[in-house]
Amino acid sequence: MYNSSMSRILPIKTTSPFNSTTPTHTMNTKSHLTRNVALLAAVVLASSTSLHAQARSWVGGNGTWDDTTTANWSPNTVPVLANSVEINAGSGITVNYTATPVAADGFVRFDITNSGVGTTAIFNLDSSDILRVNNTFTFGRFSGGNVQANLSGSAQFILDGGGSFEIGGSAPSAVFNQSGGTFTAGVTGGAGLSLLAGGTYNLSGGNYTSTGGIRVATGATFNQTGASASVVLPAAPQTILAGGTWNLSNGTYSTGNGFDIQAGGSASFTGGTIAATTGLRITLTGAGASWTQAGGTIALNTGGNAGANTLTLVQSSTVQGYGTISTAASNGVFQNSGRVIANGGGTNRTLDFSSFTPANVINTSDNTTNNGWFATARGTLLLPTVTVNATTSTNWGEAAGDTTIDLVNSLRLTTSAGTTNGTLSISLLAPDRTDISTEMTSLSTASGGASVIGLWDFNPITFAFGSGNLTATARFDRVAYDGLFSGIGTLGLFLYNGSTWSSVLASSDMTNNRITSNALTSFGSGTNAGLLAVTVVPEPATWLLVAGSLTALVVLRRRRAREF
Repeated sequence: MYNSSMSRILPIKTTSPFNSTTPTHTMNTKSHLTRNVALLAAVVLASSTSLHAQARSWVGGNGTWDDTTTANWSPNTVPVLANSVEINAGSGITVNYTATPVAADGFVRFDITNSGVGTTAIFNLDSSDILRVNNTFTFGRFSGGNVQANLSGSAQFILDGGGSFEIGGSAPSAVFNQSGGTFTAGVTGGAGLSLLAGGTYNLSGGNYTSTGGIRVATGATFNQTGASASVVLPAAPQTILAGGTWNLSNGTYSTGNGFDIQAGGSASFTGGTIAATTGLRITLTGAGASWTQAGGTIALNTGGNAGANTLTLVQSSTVQGYGTISTAASNGVFQNSGRVIANGGGTNRTLDFSSFTPANVINTSDNTTNNGWFATARGTLLLPTVTVNATTSTNWGEAAGDTTIDLVNSLRLTTSAGTTNGTLSISLLAPDRTDISTEMTSLSTASGGASVIGLWDFNPITFAFGSGNLTATARFDRVAYDGLFSGIGTLGLFLYNGSTWSSVLASSDMTNNRITSNALTSFGSGTNAGLLAVTVVPEPATWLLVAGSLTALVVLRRRRAREF
């Protein structure tokens, strides 16, 4: 076969200084010949390598990927070693993998796509099958139709060599179901799992282990539902991009660095266990980011990772639900510049952060909207116990040194001389809790039918009034206030002493949305003593306006009735 490079192997005529008529090209020819033979060998080797790494494309329709059926592939050989594999199931076919495990290098690239709009291509990896990919596995990344993969039994899917695992991005639906077996990413490094638009990973059983993280982008979802399912991410953080959704309802999810929930991302923890061995952080870094918890305990354990043992909310992000988020570390930090909502879901339940050190419950951004602490649907919010000393001011739900509280439903307590230094437990309650229904009924009577927009429960542990007193200032919920009686109601502040409610209002600041009690000398005694409520009733002028409007409406209707 003609090779253009061989045309360079020609004698080169030169003139000898000893004999001007005799060509002396022998040494030069030998040198060129040696060089060109080497070039030819490189070309042949490159061609051989190229053929060896050539992509194998599935053409077998519904069928089984085994070691012998060459007709399933184009070119007509079964994929081996460092081949790339492409499965484009345009007609919605099912491919079952039963091939013998390849050598350690595995496949360079593995693509599963579907060009058949309206169809679903299925890839099954089950029994004791082993599939190793040495670079990147893309699933529905370049599809026009739906794709589905099933990992089950004791099968193994291994992503090695620094490659990434990409699900979705083009397919309307790209669903990877793992009900058993093991997925291992990053044996020698790797980027882990990247869920793109339309991508879903359902983990109902088996083990998922990766040295890379799990990234969930807009329109993608990660679900872990199986009691026997486990995820182990020993190094990299779990990241949820804007719009991405992460759900854990069962099994164990272990991560060294935790969660970064960006703008629009959401995480839901309704069961199972979230664990960390070297410190865990949950960071909500964008507007609209949310963490919803329905029971269970999240332990932000002691660890050396930078930023570990922290729960951080930026403005307009939300943590809500019930259960416990705890820390065993004295350096555990709870930074709330967003909204924390104790939502009992219609049952008396508690969202518990009491294990944090009070001084480490902070906020770094002044609240100018409606960020802060809330309780609804029979929920209770429990923050760390505070230490109250005589002649000092102490904050609850606000940074310790902040003299102007601004988070909604935060408190500032000021004591006089004569009080006994000690600890005080305070919780924020939803007014519809059934264990305080009797007290709420009596408050309605005492306040003239007022609506409650803030309710705290004070429980002294070692703190005592002695001969002194305590003044409480609350940053009331202005949005809730404005939503009642067109924002022109009258604020009230009432304390329950175990038997009766009494007005303890000293002043209200409608500019800075704060309300202050008079000097309290006791929280009372008995069941539910120490309830402090901010109330709103319509101003008398408002009632007159409403009554006048109703009267005018009745007269107008009667007049129109007579006209007909």
